[in-house]
Amino acid sequence: KRGTSVYLVDRVIPMLPHALSNGICSLNAGVDRLSLSCLMKINCAGEVVDYEIVESVIRVDKRMSYTAVQAILEDEDIVNREPDYVQYRDFVALFQEMKELSAILRERRKARGAVDFDFPECKIILDKEGHPLEIKPYERQTSNMIIEDFMLAANETVAEHFFWQEL
Repeated sequence: KRGTSVYLVDRVIPMLPHALSNGICSLNAGVDRLSLSCLMKINCAGEVVDYEIVESVIRVDKRMSYTAVQAILEDEDIVNREPDYVQYRDFVALFQEMKELSAILRERRKARGAVDFDFPECKIILDKEGHPLEIKPYERQTSNMIIEDFMLAANETVAEHFFWQEL
Protein backbone atom coordinates (compact mmCIF):
# COMPACT_ATOMS: atom_id res chain seq x y z
CA LYS A 1 0.00 0.00 0.00
CA ARG A 2 3.03 2.30 0.40
CA GLY A 3 5.81 2.91 -2.11
CA THR A 4 8.25 4.24 0.49
CA SER A 5 8.76 4.28 4.22
CA VAL A 6 7.41 7.38 5.99
CA TYR A 7 9.77 9.07 8.45
CA LEU A 8 8.04 11.04 11.18
CA VAL A 9 9.71 12.99 13.99
CA ASP A 10 9.45 10.15 16.51
CA ARG A 11 8.94 7.00 14.45
CA VAL A 12 9.10 5.36 11.05
CA ILE A 13 6.13 3.83 9.26
CA PRO A 14 7.80 1.13 7.16
CA MET A 15 6.92 0.58 3.52
CA LEU A 16 6.42 -3.11 4.24
CA PRO A 17 4.23 -4.52 7.01
CA HIS A 18 6.03 -4.56 10.37
CA ALA A 19 6.23 -8.37 10.43
CA LEU A 20 8.20 -8.29 7.16
CA SER A 21 10.31 -5.14 7.69
CA ASN A 22 11.51 -6.34 11.10
CA GLY A 23 11.41 -10.03 10.14
CA ILE A 24 12.47 -11.78 6.98
CA CYS A 25 13.26 -8.52 5.13
CA SER A 26 15.50 -7.24 7.92
CA LEU A 27 19.26 -7.56 7.56
CA ASN A 28 20.40 -9.27 10.74
CA ALA A 29 24.04 -10.15 11.34
CA GLY A 30 24.89 -13.78 10.58
CA VAL A 31 21.53 -14.55 8.93
CA ASP A 32 21.14 -15.53 5.26
CA ARG A 33 18.68 -13.37 3.33
CA LEU A 34 17.44 -13.81 -0.22
CA SER A 35 18.15 -10.74 -2.29
CA LEU A 36 18.19 -9.27 -5.75
CA SER A 37 21.68 -7.82 -6.10
CA CYS A 38 23.28 -5.43 -8.55
CA LEU A 39 26.96 -6.43 -8.60
CA MET A 40 29.00 -3.65 -10.19
CA LYS A 41 32.60 -3.17 -11.23
CA ILE A 42 33.46 0.52 -11.04
CA ASN A 43 36.73 1.96 -12.34
CA CYS A 44 38.84 4.71 -10.75
CA ALA A 45 36.88 7.37 -12.67
CA GLY A 46 33.61 6.18 -11.12
CA GLU A 47 32.32 4.56 -14.33
CA VAL A 48 30.40 1.31 -14.08
CA VAL A 49 32.42 -0.88 -16.45
CA ASP A 50 30.54 -4.11 -15.81
CA TYR A 51 27.54 -5.21 -13.81
CA GLU A 52 25.30 -8.16 -13.19
CA ILE A 53 21.80 -8.22 -11.69
CA VAL A 54 21.37 -11.53 -9.90
CA GLU A 55 19.26 -13.38 -7.39
CA SER A 56 21.56 -13.88 -4.42
CA VAL A 57 21.90 -14.78 -0.78
CA ILE A 58 23.50 -12.15 1.43
CA ARG A 59 24.75 -12.40 4.98
CA VAL A 60 25.59 -9.32 7.02
CA ASP A 61 28.93 -9.71 8.85
CA LYS A 62 28.33 -7.06 11.50
CA ARG A 63 25.41 -4.89 12.47
CA MET A 64 26.66 -1.32 12.37
CA SER A 65 25.43 2.20 12.79
CA TYR A 66 26.24 5.36 10.88
CA THR A 67 27.67 6.71 14.15
CA ALA A 68 30.12 3.80 14.52
CA VAL A 69 31.28 3.98 10.89
CA GLN A 70 31.70 7.75 11.15
CA ALA A 71 33.79 7.41 14.32
CA ILE A 72 36.06 4.89 12.57
CA LEU A 73 36.40 7.08 9.45
CA GLU A 74 37.38 10.05 11.62
CA ASP A 75 39.77 8.07 13.83
CA GLU A 76 40.87 4.65 12.54
CA ASP A 77 42.73 3.93 15.77
CA ILE A 78 39.46 3.96 17.75
CA VAL A 79 39.22 0.21 16.99
CA ASN A 80 42.35 -0.31 19.10
CA ARG A 81 41.34 1.97 22.00
CA GLU A 82 37.61 1.56 22.50
CA PRO A 83 36.21 -1.86 23.45
CA ASP A 84 32.94 -1.26 21.55
CA TYR A 85 34.88 -0.76 18.31
CA VAL A 86 37.34 -3.68 18.45
CA GLN A 87 34.86 -5.92 16.61
CA TYR A 88 35.17 -3.65 13.53
CA ARG A 89 38.98 -3.79 13.28
CA ASP A 90 38.94 -6.01 10.17
CA PHE A 91 36.67 -3.57 8.33
CA VAL A 92 38.69 -0.35 8.62
CA ALA A 93 40.43 -0.71 5.24
CA LEU A 94 37.10 -1.50 3.59
CA PHE A 95 35.51 1.62 5.10
CA GLN A 96 38.36 3.74 3.74
CA GLU A 97 37.93 2.26 0.25
CA MET A 98 34.18 2.86 0.47
CA LYS A 99 34.82 6.48 1.45
CA GLU A 100 37.13 6.96 -1.56
CA LEU A 101 34.69 5.38 -4.02
CA SER A 102 31.81 7.37 -2.58
CA ALA A 103 33.67 10.64 -3.18
CA ILE A 104 34.52 9.59 -6.76
CA LEU A 105 30.88 8.70 -7.49
CA ARG A 106 29.64 11.98 -5.99
CA GLU A 107 32.14 14.05 -8.03
CA ARG A 108 31.13 12.22 -11.21
CA ARG A 109 27.44 12.91 -10.55
CA LYS A 110 28.22 16.55 -9.83
CA ALA A 111 30.17 16.84 -13.11
CA ARG A 112 27.13 15.42 -14.94
CA GLY A 113 25.00 18.19 -13.45
CA ALA A 114 23.19 16.25 -10.74
CA VAL A 115 20.99 18.22 -8.38
CA ASP A 116 22.41 18.35 -4.86
CA PHE A 117 19.68 17.72 -2.30
CA ASP A 118 22.03 18.27 0.64
CA PHE A 119 19.74 20.66 2.51
CA PRO A 120 20.17 21.29 6.23
CA GLU A 121 18.17 18.84 8.32
CA CYS A 122 17.04 19.01 11.92
CA LYS A 123 16.55 16.51 14.68
CA ILE A 124 13.58 17.31 16.89
CA ILE A 125 13.79 16.23 20.53
CA LEU A 126 10.40 15.33 21.99
CA ASP A 127 9.16 14.89 25.56
CA LYS A 128 7.28 11.78 26.74
CA GLU A 129 3.99 13.16 25.42
CA GLY A 130 5.44 13.86 21.98
CA HIS A 131 5.73 17.63 22.34
CA PRO A 132 8.84 19.26 20.87
CA LEU A 133 11.48 20.31 23.40
CA GLU A 134 14.41 21.22 21.20
CA ILE A 135 15.44 21.45 17.56
CA LYS A 136 19.05 20.55 16.80
CA PRO A 137 20.87 20.63 13.48
CA TYR A 138 21.46 17.18 12.01
CA GLU A 139 24.64 17.01 9.99
CA ARG A 140 24.89 14.52 7.12
CA GLN A 141 28.19 12.75 7.56
CA THR A 142 30.47 10.71 5.36
CA SER A 143 28.95 7.46 6.63
CA ASN A 144 25.50 8.58 5.42
CA MET A 145 26.86 9.76 2.06
CA ILE A 146 28.61 6.43 1.38
CA ILE A 147 25.33 4.54 1.54
CA GLU A 148 23.48 7.21 -0.48
CA ASP A 149 26.17 7.26 -3.18
CA PHE A 150 26.19 3.47 -3.48
CA MET A 151 22.39 3.28 -3.61
CA LEU A 152 22.30 5.93 -6.34
CA ALA A 153 24.92 4.05 -8.38
CA ALA A 154 22.90 0.83 -8.09
CA ASN A 155 19.64 2.59 -8.95
CA GLU A 156 21.17 4.28 -12.01
CA THR A 157 22.71 1.00 -13.19
CA VAL A 158 19.43 -0.90 -12.86
CA ALA A 159 17.47 1.92 -14.53
CA GLU A 160 19.89 1.99 -17.46
CA HIS A 161 19.72 -1.80 -17.72
CA PHE A 162 15.93 -1.70 -18.06
CA PHE A 163 16.13 1.25 -20.45
CA TRP A 164 18.31 -0.73 -22.87
CA GLN A 165 16.03 -3.75 -22.46
CA GLU A 166 13.20 -1.39 -23.54
CA LEU A 167 11.21 -2.37 -20.47
